[in-house]
Amino acid sequence: MKSVLVAFGLFILGFGGIAAFSGGLPSALFGAVEGATSPDAIAELRPMTLADYGEAADKAYERMLAACKAEDRKAFGRAMNALVVAKRHADTGKIERGNIGNSVSELTGLFVEAVRKGIITSDHVPFGSLRSVVASVHRQAAAEDPQPEPMAFPLRGSIGEAGKVKHNECQVL
Repeated sequence: MKSVLVAFGLFILGFGGIAAFSGGLPSALFGAVEGATSPDAIAELRPMTLADYGEAADKAYERMLAACKAEDRKAFGRAMNALVVAKRHADTGKIERGNIGNSVSELTGLFVEAVRKGIITSDHVPFGSLRSVVASVHRQAAAEDPQPEPMAFPLRGSIGEAGKVKHNECQVL
């Protein structure tokens, strides 16, 4: 009996240590579940469609073009990964297609073009099938003849403003 109590005590201490080092528990351990809804409320929720994933990827692409920060590139990579997964689910009938049109192929083309120009790398996409797309596009681009880079000359107003020129790497898109 003592060994069972010692084991239970160690379990509680171990769980408490894990909860303390991970930032705490998201909710009470043995309390009521927060946000519990009735079955009727769950039926009213509309599942996301393929078109919703396409809109999210399109918005992430526009945000990436505007700021071209590493976070925006990662957000576009995550949105494209979610779109690819949703496309597979839509093809098997697990989710609805929605009013998607040919948006998936257009967004895929934009993604491949961003990868080809070096804007998106494997660091910007989550682990999965898109990493293989990035690797194959890079292999194909390395096998092709190198194309000359477009030259851009930033215009500067005065010497004091010369250091304030912002370079947006996404301008090549």
